[in-house]
Amino acid sequence: MSYRIALVFFAAVVVCQAAPQFPQQPQFGSQPQFQGQPQSDPNPMGPEPGSPQPTINWGQCPQLEPTIQEKMNKANVITKCLEVTPVPQNLTRDTVERHREAVAACALQMEGWFTPDIRYRYEKAESEIKSKKLPLAVESKVLQYHTQCKQEAEEKYPHSTQTVIHQIQLYQACMDYFISEACGIEVRMPSPQQQQGGGSQGGFNPGFQG
Repeated sequence: MSYRIALVFFAAVVVCQAAPQFPQQPQFGSQPQFQGQPQSDPNPMGPEPGSPQPTINWGQCPQLEPTIQEKMNKANVITKCLEVTPVPQNLTRDTVERHREAVAACALQMEGWFTPDIRYRYEKAESEIKSKKLPLAVESKVLQYHTQCKQEAEEKYPHSTQTVIHQIQLYQACMDYFISEACGIEVRMPSPQQQQGGGSQGGFNPGFQG
């Protein structure tokens, strides 16, 4: 499968890794800061078509589940960004990662997530959280996490056009961690037996990507 086709296939996940979805983590305040790092996809080409997909239990926050239309919209944005962002001729982990960052930045720009001076619009992320109408106790925690994750991301990656995507990735990873805790989100990956046609599902700690 070509890199370009893989990116189109994986469009919704690529955007979700950079654009705001929502966080997950344990008790806020008494716990240490997240101290996370943006993590590179171990398979930079994305998942193969037809590969087993995780099942997600959204816990107290079913409102966070993206609709089919939302997924299609994000895929369309990525497709448009691929048209203006040339695929590198020399495919290495480094060039693929830089290309994915460029595509993610293009998508964020198209969806209005940057200010004119290319800063991430954290206030829009906060508005998106409020628009989901989560249970009040959960929303209160998530908004606290938003403030914490924003502060940590900005401290670790001070603003520049070279680091803005890393800042967003760290913010998103931090939020993903906290939100799954606040909402009780559970992600299950198919077991090897299921991938071969049988067996029971096994769970894993979610890095919720939307």
